[in-house]
Amino acid sequence: MWSPPSIRCLRASEYRMAAHWWWAEQVEVFPEDRPPLMPSERLAFFREVVRPSCSHWWLAVSACAEPLGMLGQRRSHIAHLYVHPKHRGLGVGRLLIEQASTLAPEGLSANAAPSALNCYLRIGFLAANAGEVRLVEPLAQSTTSVMLPGKVASGSVASGSASGSSASGSGLAFCPVETLPSP
Repeated sequence: MWSPPSIRCLRASEYRMAAHWWWAEQVEVFPEDRPPLMPSERLAFFREVVRPSCSHWWLAVSACAEPLGMLGQRRSHIAHLYVHPKHRGLGVGRLLIEQASTLAPEGLSANAAPSALNCYLRIGFLAANAGEVRLVEPLAQSTTSVMLPGKVASGSVASGSASGSSASGSGLAFCPVETLPSP
């Protein structure tokens, strides 16, 4: 039986992949401003600067543990959102944003890259300043349709407990960065 993607905390063993995705996001958004970095330099920069800059890191994974996308959250601000290109437009970003909204009852903000602006607007964000979007009303913590190639499933979003355990069988966990193991 096929099951929907789930959202969980980013693990230390996944930092290399996350660093690669973070770099891809940077190059996509700011192509002219990025000096070349070797993969080992990207990983070190991600571990030492980028990861600690966010209070929470979420990873969307398929039922077979394939990473689909990630979100770095700084309180009520989405600092980093990346969905793998082959999974864009299928609801993965929305599922990640719904998880982030559970920790931001006052609403969310994000700096939207031009390529992601329509995604944020479809979800319910409003354009604020140049490149900034705001979600004033938290997204409903209800069932969301997530489509993967050839399949449609429902995934629920819940906040879970501070211990990092799953929330009511949804496969989602509340996991502040402080609880992640050090590299």
